[in-house]
Amino acid sequence: MSLINYVEPVQVGSMFVGLGTMACSLMIAYILYRFYIKVIQLVDIAINRAAKYELLEEVFLDRIADKKGIDLNKELAKRKMLRETKDKNFRQRLEEQIYEDMFGKDNKKQQKGD
Repeated sequence: MSLINYVEPVQVGSMFVGLGTMACSLMIAYILYRFYIKVIQLVDIAINRAAKYELLEEVFLDRIADKKGIDLNKELAKRKMLRETKDKNFRQRLEEQIYEDMFGKDNKKQQKGD
């Protein structure tokens, strides 16, 4: 066993390669950052434009409905009520039947009443 450890000399070329790689990486990161900022701004503009058109459409639709004597809020409430009173589909009926078979009709009626 030797008491002296061999220390390799620093290679100046590999230091410059590392610094050059770091500079290139920083430059590429900056370019990508600027690109993504522009993309995000374009998306914001598109979303804002769509929101503005939606607002304009809603305002003009309300004005036209008022001129025609139609209450849009009342019509919307009517449609919502119609959707809620739809017939149950096959799966919902089957689930209710299974529940009644497992627990009986009385338990379900008591839960609805409470």
